[in-house]
Amino acid sequence: MTWDNVINLFVHPWAGVRSDQMWTRWGRRKPWILVGVPLAVLGLIAIPLAPTLPGIMVAILVTNLGRALFVPPLVAWLGDLFPAAQRSQANAAFSLVSGVAAIFVLVVSGVLFERVGRAAPFVLVALGTLLLAGLGVLYVREPPPTTAPAQTPTRVRDTLRCMVATRQRQWWVPGSFSSR
Repeated sequence: MTWDNVINLFVHPWAGVRSDQMWTRWGRRKPWILVGVPLAVLGLIAIPLAPTLPGIMVAILVTNLGRALFVPPLVAWLGDLFPAAQRSQANAAFSLVSGVAAIFVLVVSGVLFERVGRAAPFVLVALGTLLLAGLGVLYVREPPPTTAPAQTPTRVRDTLRCMVATRQRQWWVPGSFSSR
């Protein structure tokens, strides 16, 4: 769990900014999904197959690194696909479906673990991830960039400096995000 948090602290912002700044013939988000998902799936399948604790730790590290590469571009992709007025509803629908899917996977994984073996839940999640990512990559078309990418800081340090330098300081005041 510590690796997950440390990786997310550094890789999430980097992957998010880089996916904002790039455009390939496949789009700006799909390359990140095409790299991160197989890496995460490889690590996920290796977890129950690893014979030693260091092997399990390496497999978890690979899984976390793969997830950290594809999750920020995936979340940003949601913003790319919907107009600003519909993003809250799209995010809510995405969160609802994710929650229901998580409950389903936990229940089915428990049954598979008991009846098939310890590797079965990992294989189920890996196959589901590959299937959903594959469907998204094949059937969802990314809209082309409408404007040049905004000049955003590319380092976490620069982002923090920019936040501190702005006159708008409500981002750190408790309760500042409530509706007025």
